[in-house]
Amino acid sequence: MNTRVDSKEQIRSFIAIELSAGLKRYLGDVQEKLKSAGCSSVKWVAVDSIHLTLKFLGNIPEKNVPQIADAIGRACLGQSPFRLTTANLGVFPGIKRPRVLWIAVNGEVERLVKLQQRMDIQLEPLGYEKEKRPFSPHITLARTRDRIRPDEQALLGKLTQETVLNGSAGVDVCEISLMKSRLMPGGAIYTKITATQLTGNQT
Repeated sequence: MNTRVDSKEQIRSFIAIELSAGLKRYLGDVQEKLKSAGCSSVKWVAVDSIHLTLKFLGNIPEKNVPQIADAIGRACLGQSPFRLTTANLGVFPGIKRPRVLWIAVNGEVERLVKLQQRMDIQLEPLGYEKEKRPFSPHITLARTRDRIRPDEQALLGKLTQETVLNGSAGVDVCEISLMKSRLMPGGAIYTKITATQLTGNQT
């Protein structure tokens, strides 16, 4: 496990699975296909920034990074690499008023869910509450802007239902990353703070 701590006192952070270059290219192609519909009030996630979030931590004190990294390490102990692939498109909170556009994942999803639950268990003693809703693995592709018109929302919902994806892509999950998020005018910039390898070793 490699740890690199930023000099800032507070770090906006989350735990995530970073994606392979091939999967990012595939997701970028999906975005381009959807962009052609012309929804101007949709903010697309930059392809290089697309990831799969396991847990959002919010602003954490810099001094807490080592203990959070240790908790992630304990959650990953004995866990071996596994594979995920893309599935269907979906939206939150619902098809009539979509706010977040995402793509679901297939593959060894049960292992992914159990790993996320282990994260919750290890992080709870540090003051990070368990998720109140069941973990729903997904990869966010876009979010709607606050000013989106009802007709654009309806169009986005229709696109989600009607878009046929060509094939799928995947990623071999070999490590879990603690990420830093910097909110910038052009969008968030993500930087890796720590990386914990999934080796399958118990010690």
